[in-house]
Amino acid sequence: MDIELESEKFGLFLKNVPSQEATRSHPKIFSNEFSMLVLPKDVRLPCSEFTGPQSNVTVVVSKHTPPTPSKSLGFPLEVVQGVCVGQPIMQNQVHLPSSHPKNEKLPTNLINSEPVADVSTLIPLTLDEARYIASLYSISTKTSSSLPNLWIMCSSEKPKIVSLGTSFNNSTLYIYTITLQETLHSESSRKGVFKQQNHFNGPVFSRYAIAGSSSSDDDESGSLSVEFNWSEAERPLSLPPESSHAVIKVSAKPGYTFSPVLATYSELSTLLAFCLSGVSEWPLQEHPSQQDTMGQLTKKIDSFLGDVASPLTQVLDTTVISPTADNSIYETRKDLDFAERLWMFAKDVTSLDELQEIFGAVFKALLLGQVQPFVHRTSSSTLAILLRQLLQCSSTEERQALAPRYQSLLSPTKLLPCLIQIGLEKMRRDYRTFFISSDIVTDNQLDHFFSEFSSQSQLAKCRILCKLHCVLEINASLLSFLNLPSSVLSSLTKTALQVYREMPFKSFSTTPTFSLPLAPYSPSLKSLVCLCNKLHPTTWKATQGKEQAMILYRNEPLYGKSEDSDNYSVYKARCDISYL
Repeated sequence: MDIELESEKFGLFLKNVPSQEATRSHPKIFSNEFSMLVLPKDVRLPCSEFTGPQSNVTVVVSKHTPPTPSKSLGFPLEVVQGVCVGQPIMQNQVHLPSSHPKNEKLPTNLINSEPVADVSTLIPLTLDEARYIASLYSISTKTSSSLPNLWIMCSSEKPKIVSLGTSFNNSTLYIYTITLQETLHSESSRKGVFKQQNHFNGPVFSRYAIAGSSSSDDDESGSLSVEFNWSEAERPLSLPPESSHAVIKVSAKPGYTFSPVLATYSELSTLLAFCLSGVSEWPLQEHPSQQDTMGQLTKKIDSFLGDVASPLTQVLDTTVISPTADNSIYETRKDLDFAERLWMFAKDVTSLDELQEIFGAVFKALLLGQVQPFVHRTSSSTLAILLRQLLQCSSTEERQALAPRYQSLLSPTKLLPCLIQIGLEKMRRDYRTFFISSDIVTDNQLDHFFSEFSSQSQLAKCRILCKLHCVLEINASLLSFLNLPSSVLSSLTKTALQVYREMPFKSFSTTPTFSLPLAPYSPSLKSLVCLCNKLHPTTWKATQGKEQAMILYRNEPLYGKSEDSDNYSVYKARCDISYL
């Protein structure tokens, strides 16, 4: 039977049943009080962490929320892509949450669409209301052979239950109760909560957040986590053994405050803003009180010209990493030519008038012979071509003959494109240097991005650089926090380049999550186990046989941000339909 059709029937059933508070004089029905959202089976919730991959569609019940203009499911969905790097290690049938069975032979460049439902804004029900709706689900199982999964958001103080869940599978009704527990970090607390569970013979799963967001569902700042799977555990919250199967999951969101390449992202964002804007609306316009006065701007221009007056003068400090990062991650380019240094100086101007003032003063100094510019041989921007012609001039008259061509660049229609040109060339050279200096990428692997670079529009060129930056963020995260061999990083980088080569760039907010499996007893896994000894797991799950309860500990907010203790446990019960 079509499960989506059954979901629709079930929804009609719920929306027409009387409310608990209904009376003859004031009739109320379900649809007047509650909101029901039907999610396709490929959309997961935070609750999916407890139940594993869902084979059926899911119905989410909450209080009524303001309607949204979107024709989607009632709340925003963000498509999160998962990329499996290399072949899965395990061959036995074990499911990691929100992933495919590990016994599948996944191709190296597989991308899995995995929409994530944002339910942090939904309004929870009272516990009594939630139990009432759950009971309706149980009643409806008598007349239906197939039902959707049901999750009811609820809120109660004692006990602190945050959600009730029910699912129907093979004539069995499963009931989930997700409870907010007190902190479980002390050994006494662990014994109190898990006093009936001393040994787990079933599979054990745990997740550790290494950096970024601790939640796999809330990845606004990106995340770096490790997931472990092993056969059994002697006690709750036990550490993963070196015989575990591990998967590194990294999702790098550019712009994160503690990103090792934050300064590079800021520079690229400025360049992207220039490419997306027109001269009529300056992209970096600041408050008038923050703009430089003419006198301040003149002093800055004089200082810049003094620094570049001689090609032997030490180049500007253009650090490409954040102050909080390890300075040895990437080498800083020291061979900036004149055009690149002009970009670094002029990129932060706040108006077209300021940009004209800077370029006008610089061009005047060049034509008077006060500055001898150094230009890279491979630079092909309009300004670089003019600078080479200027260097070939042997007299003041010859230099002045080039003045009209320099003057034409100061027109409003040519000035900003000229600045963008030198910025694109500078950052293209930066990213090539970053990857090559890391010894995990070759020139051939970057050729696809740069082979047709010169024939692209300025916006298309900038988007190519944005793709490379997303890959750089992944490398930077792994190099900063994990001690992985170069072979592992090279495999991940190669896959990431392949993914971004075929993926159109839309924005920095949607980046794939890369999964990197590690073999048991490998040096990389041993290093991760040692690192996790110093951390508390964000998720720890174990079962004790098919007929016994599943215990899961989740050390993070389940729905959005929570001011209470961020520890959740779920208890799973089963009932045979014949007894209902």
